[in-house]
Amino acid sequence: MDTVIESHMAVSMAALGDIGILHSNAASSDQAAMVRSVKGRHVPLLSAPVFMSRGDRIHNDDVFNHGANPYILVTESGAPNSKLLGYMASRDWVKLADKEVKIYNYMLTGNSIYQIEMIKYIKKMYSDLDVVGGNVVTVSQAQNLIQAGVDGLRVGMGSGSICTTQEVCAVGRGQIISG
Repeated sequence: MDTVIESHMAVSMAALGDIGILHSNAASSDQAAMVRSVKGRHVPLLSAPVFMSRGDRIHNDDVFNHGANPYILVTESGAPNSKLLGYMASRDWVKLADKEVKIYNYMLTGNSIYQIEMIKYIKKMYSDLDVVGGNVVTVSQAQNLIQAGVDGLRVGMGSGSICTTQEVCAVGRGQIISG
């Protein structure tokens, strides 16, 4: 596991909802550079989030506030205090050919279908290989990954894009619970 990935792969894996282990035998300055590179890819913060229900339709890009709000959060009732079902990114919405369909038909779901499909593929092709899936923060996410065939779960989301506790204090690691 020492030479699994470097920063560019860590960013790509995180974008797909997975984890990567940086090389621990690299010089500390190299490790720090890789961590800075990965941490530099901040997840956008929503200062004024827009909520819609899965039955709603997005008729124009005004709802994205001209790029200031890159995502619409989809909840059961369309209200902020309702169960989160998924999200719609403006970059994906502009590429849709039929913009009159309900959000439910094209929203992305708190689970990555790519991750679930990749787990199924890996377990089918390499049944003896142990697969760890995550990041998991809800019971339903854990259940979906277990049903897909993971052997272990990466639990917790780690520090956020503006949290520096791990960097400043040099403490904290992702938890792994194996099955």
